[in-house]
Amino acid sequence: MNLSLAIIAILIISTVAWKDRSWAAAAVLFLLPTYLLRFSIAGVPLTVLEVMILALFIIFVIRDWRKIIKLQPNWWQVLLLALFILAAIFGLLVTPDFRAGLGIFKAYIVEPVLFFLVIWIGLDNKQQVRRLLLALVVAAAVSGLATGMQYLTGWGIPEPWNLWNDNRRATLWYGYPNAIGLFIAPILVATFSLIMTTGKRYRSWLLLASACMIIGLLSAQVEGAYVAAMAGVFVVMLSVPRLRYWVIVAAAALLTAVLSFDRTRQLLLFQDTSGDVRLALWRGTWSLLQHSPVFGAGLAGFPITYDLYRLPSHVELLLYPHNMLLNFWVELGFIGVVWLCLAVGIAVVMSWRLFRDSATRVYGITALAVLTAILVYGLVDVPYFKNDLSVIFWTLLGVVIVLNKKKRRI
Repeated sequence: MNLSLAIIAILIISTVAWKDRSWAAAAVLFLLPTYLLRFSIAGVPLTVLEVMILALFIIFVIRDWRKIIKLQPNWWQVLLLALFILAAIFGLLVTPDFRAGLGIFKAYIVEPVLFFLVIWIGLDNKQQVRRLLLALVVAAAVSGLATGMQYLTGWGIPEPWNLWNDNRRATLWYGYPNAIGLFIAPILVATFSLIMTTGKRYRSWLLLASACMIIGLLSAQVEGAYVAAMAGVFVVMLSVPRLRYWVIVAAAALLTAVLSFDRTRQLLLFQDTSGDVRLALWRGTWSLLQHSPVFGAGLAGFPITYDLYRLPSHVELLLYPHNMLLNFWVELGFIGVVWLCLAVGIAVVMSWRLFRDSATRVYGITALAVLTAILVYGLVDVPYFKNDLSVIFWTLLGVVIVLNKKKRRI
């Protein structure tokens, strides 16, 4: 069944890409959850999302090979890609689970980079970029609405989140609630930014979409997503001069009020059960990294290697350390940490330059706000090492590069 869907998806994406690569890229973004549709060919595990990205890239190379040959990348663009690929290769070589590491290399390294190359080289203007953003908005809105419906009906919610009381948490098609927050939160921030900075033409639709996303977050009860979304919204509000003073005052008052409640204070200061688990996880991870600071645990190697350093108080076995810096360090080694800092720095600089230009101001503040949400979320979770999230991250990088392409200022 999934193989048949993959064939249909390949035909559709290839046809659309032959006519307009930006529409095909938008279709891929809208269909990001299809990474859950898995199949295999000759023993090689694949997903529908993967074959769509591969089809898009192949058509792009066939149609735009002259453009690719004429490409003259800047030194930092070469460094950005080279460091990432180099770190991933080292991570693959040192992993204790080569087969699993190869799957991570394929899904979280190669394919997001291929999608990035299509955006970076193939897209040329703001209209195409807006198309990508709106595809993500629609995808997140549909996911949010479906999450709300699942919460009300309880259909398909696995244990232990399926009880009809305060602990019910929708999981949608992901199987666990946090995946909903990781997907929706940064897109909700982008939607809010578009609402604040665009005209009235699409505002009502964007408001409706954001309402659906909020319903999804509330239905999944993902606390990290709430904080990340509020951080991104705060950045957007700061960009409005007439609101800046009042936003700072309101944020300070809100923080004071939040810290006055035991529940929220314990949450923010890592004093609750979830916080204790993460602190124990980070201590064990730090012990691991002290023994292997250069290469970390390797791609997909953390669950195996971490077991040797796990604290007695931490009984839960997780795939990642649930901190963005530590995630990259254990998976891609110290080179991965350097790459992450470089990628974030480049994204911030280019987004700021877009923000300073009135013609691209909306895209600049949107990128800065989304990046803020991802980084804040990354303090306590894994906002990259997942099929859809890795594509979103590289899409963000691709978009800011495309919009800076003609400026030649970086």
